[in-house]
Amino acid sequence: MRQSLFLAVMLCLTPMLTGCLDSLTGDEELRAGCTYTEAENWNPLAQIDDGSCVLSEPVLGCTYADAENYSSTAELDDGSCTFAEPVTGCTDSTASNYNPYAEYSNDSCEYVVEGCTDPAAENYDDDANTDDSSCTYAVEGCTYDDASNYDPDATVDDGSCEYPVYGCTDEEAMNYDPDATEDDSSCEYYTTYVPLTAEELNAWANFAEEKEDYTYWSDDFDRFEVRTMLNMEGAFGEEDNDNEGEGGDEDDEGDGDKEEEETMYLVSGMQKDDANQIFSATFGMQMEGEGNAMIFRQTSVRQGSDCSSSDCTLTNEIMEVELMSSEDEGNHMHMQMEEITRGRDEVPYYGDPVAELWAGDNILSGEEEVHIDIADSSYTPEEIEIAPGTIVFWHNNEESVHTVTADDGSFDSGDIAPYNEWSYTFEDVGDFSYSCDYHGSMGMTGEIIVIEDEDPEWDEIMAWGWDVDGDDEDDWIVHEAWGRNEDDGMNIHGILHKDVASGKLYPILLESYDENDTLFMRTEFWYGDEVWLEIIESDGLGKATAGFSWEADSYDDDENGQNVYKGTIVGNQFMQEVSHFEMEIRVLEAYEEDEDEGPSFNMEEEDDDPRDSARVVAKMTLANSEDDVIDEETGCHWYLKWNDDNDDGLVSVDDSYEIRSDKLGDGGEVCNREDENGNATYAIEFYDLWADAYVDEPNMALPGFAGLFAVLALLGLAGLRRRRL
Repeated sequence: MRQSLFLAVMLCLTPMLTGCLDSLTGDEELRAGCTYTEAENWNPLAQIDDGSCVLSEPVLGCTYADAENYSSTAELDDGSCTFAEPVTGCTDSTASNYNPYAEYSNDSCEYVVEGCTDPAAENYDDDANTDDSSCTYAVEGCTYDDASNYDPDATVDDGSCEYPVYGCTDEEAMNYDPDATEDDSSCEYYTTYVPLTAEELNAWANFAEEKEDYTYWSDDFDRFEVRTMLNMEGAFGEEDNDNEGEGGDEDDEGDGDKEEEETMYLVSGMQKDDANQIFSATFGMQMEGEGNAMIFRQTSVRQGSDCSSSDCTLTNEIMEVELMSSEDEGNHMHMQMEEITRGRDEVPYYGDPVAELWAGDNILSGEEEVHIDIADSSYTPEEIEIAPGTIVFWHNNEESVHTVTADDGSFDSGDIAPYNEWSYTFEDVGDFSYSCDYHGSMGMTGEIIVIEDEDPEWDEIMAWGWDVDGDDEDDWIVHEAWGRNEDDGMNIHGILHKDVASGKLYPILLESYDENDTLFMRTEFWYGDEVWLEIIESDGLGKATAGFSWEADSYDDDENGQNVYKGTIVGNQFMQEVSHFEMEIRVLEAYEEDEDEGPSFNMEEEDDDPRDSARVVAKMTLANSEDDVIDEETGCHWYLKWNDDNDDGLVSVDDSYEIRSDKLGDGGEVCNREDENGNATYAIEFYDLWADAYVDEPNMALPGFAGLFAVLALLGLAGLRRRRL
């Protein structure tokens, strides 16, 4: 019985003893699992951690290995690191090796610069240290899209293109394509004519120079335009900045800064529109640089009596400034300033349209002028070459009297008074020596050399018909010529149209290029019958008053018991004549004048005119000639009289006024001309009824406007300069 019980107990303890005995063998395997008690899958039976712990939150602690309290189990730095000594390292947060614990920089920062790192690529970036897969490589092949073996992936043409290239292959056709290898039946033919000869072209060109105001052709059409563009660099020469040849610095290889001016053109033009009675003249500059352009324009628009605009008797002065950049489509600025000038001078609309407009007084009009200064008993320049038809002015800038007397007697100025001038037009070719009658023996001599320009040599001239209205009959004969002007080394190209019906020649295009095919000058002409000019009337653009001055005086006429005010109109180059019906003369109570603070550029608001708030005592429209008015407030009696000196019905030079007032009014009031301090109690002013404003001094707006234009031009020149290394 005991044996049976013992045997049963032993059988029950065998599994447990087996585990205990196994632990004594040394060959046992530890139970693996998550041993981190904070983990979601912690295994209390695990004997060794197998890295399978799953944490609901990262383990916080110091993760910086050099810290005193570094924790190897920490997964997220909590900023608790402590250090025995200050930490040095990269302190720039944009660097790839930025150390947030570094207190002092040790210049160890490293940066990632992405780009193409393959030197064999077209866009290899020497500064890049990390490749961004942007490298592109040259692919040779045929890049001409009309070729039969065109390679759309090719970036460099290797000359392997195979054709045909379709086009007109007939050299006699007007649209002949020299690159075409196979005819596509697109050839167009025009009736050919016998072209002008070189002699006829030159004779026409000489005639055209005499008609430089273009009225000879412009009057044949309701619409006409001409525009000339002159390359300033080519016109006035370019400084040789090359360091080769004489005077060059052999050691200078261009390492220093080099300042280069961009191309600048002088542009001028005229336009007319008979239907709307509009004539305009434009003068401006156009500067072109690498990726940018700047344009200045000053335009005068003369509007005749039958124009469609509401202010047809005015001259609009418009200044425009444009700044453009091709590198940035959004980088474009346009500024426009407008002014309606005092254009009511009743000059016939087409009397002399160019001279009437400020912008018309430029290289498009007028004869060529040369100016010689007389100073220090000498002529400067002493010798000068001119073309026939040039006007030469001599300016005497001394206190002494001088003369300009030709040695051959062909011209003689007589005495030129101090600070006066004399001019002479040279029509004939030749050398003209001259001297001063008073100081010629002292070496005061000069010479004018008149040289006829050589005619250009026309190498190729062709002519063909042009059917404008489509009736299968030619309306024009187009003459086109190419040649060279050996006088100035220019290649020239010209186009003329000949009217079949009248046989009259009209200029279309004349341009010249230097040996490098750089544009020197281009003049283009347009003709037509349609209405084409548009006048834009700006909101708030006020009418400017007439401008004239008057010399005024006032005194007491004690004999008649009256105060007397007299004045006479004086004029200068800005004087403009205005109808008497548009002008009032007014007597104002004395007002306090504002100090002149110079021109204002506020285009929206203008300073108040103190005359507007002054009380009007008496007034009269000049067309009435005379009137008498009683001032109801003071009872003073005023007598106004206007004298039209030349009976032309216009306010003009030498017209005058006389205004009187009784010293005592009807009620016995005293009507003083001056107060007890000797200050005037009344002022005489002119009021422009048409402009609804008081008259100012003669219009100085245009010269000032032009001055602002010149200043902006200089600023533009400075802005378009660029520096190169």
